[in-house]
Amino acid sequence: MRRSSLAFLTASTIAGVSAWDGNVAIHAQAPSREELVAKLGLSIGSFVRNLSSVVAEEAYHQEVSSPFRTRDLTSDFLLVRYPGADRLWLSFRDVLEVDGKPVRSDREERLSSLFLKPFDDAARRAREIARAGDRYDIARVAPLDDPLLALSMLQTPYQSRFRFSVLGIDRKIGPQVRIIGFEEMQRPSIVRMGINDLMTRGLVWMDEASGRVIQTELRAGSGTFPIRVLTVFTFDQTLGCDVPVAMQGWYPGGDHNVTTRTSYRRFRRFEVDTTEAIR
Repeated sequence: MRRSSLAFLTASTIAGVSAWDGNVAIHAQAPSREELVAKLGLSIGSFVRNLSSVVAEEAYHQEVSSPFRTRDLTSDFLLVRYPGADRLWLSFRDVLEVDGKPVRSDREERLSSLFLKPFDDAARRAREIARAGDRYDIARVAPLDDPLLALSMLQTPYQSRFRFSVLGIDRKIGPQVRIIGFEEMQRPSIVRMGINDLMTRGLVWMDEASGRVIQTELRAGSGTFPIRVLTVFTFDQTLGCDVPVAMQGWYPGGDHNVTTRTSYRRFRRFEVDTTEAIR
């Protein structure tokens, strides 16, 4: 299990812009770059507020090429806001099953139940649960395997760190789905690995009319085959807000390659107790 923060993160790098085929209208008339980026920031802010205090079941498949091996993890994945910090959002995973076998007897929503307690104690315990879950990974690709990572970096307060470009309409996805490219320009980078800066780039597919994010692509590294993480979002009728439904990752390496496939379902909301004792 892994944890990441939706405020200032600790994570990775991206490279390049995809080549677009004839289904993408590169020369379609677009709103100004400033208008689109501002709308993107507002949309992400609304998305995160709506998705806070929500837990989902995550099915996470890992494959390592050499020697070939696989791992299937079922976890609870949730997002909570740190009380008193408008832009600090924490995401957590709690591993429930490994290759179809339960790893605990107390499976029923341990993390969501934990956050019904005062936040500071709950967050500390959740971090312990997160670290304990790391031992089930057969490939260490965190924190790139967070479906909300790209969105977290593009919140309005951090947009000045990036250079944005307006690309085409992707008609394969929708008649008004605009592609926006982003590239981090400031150091130290938001995402770091050890002491090294990991400058990020990627793509966002956004509905021009509503500002809704349809999917994100985060890239890391350079060369012909960079790391790529693609996340797809959709509207959940029960919650009344957008949620991540699928994530795919490609992680080329010197000794082996790692691929991941992740899906999310059974979204449900809980309330976080932010009360504090009066001293």
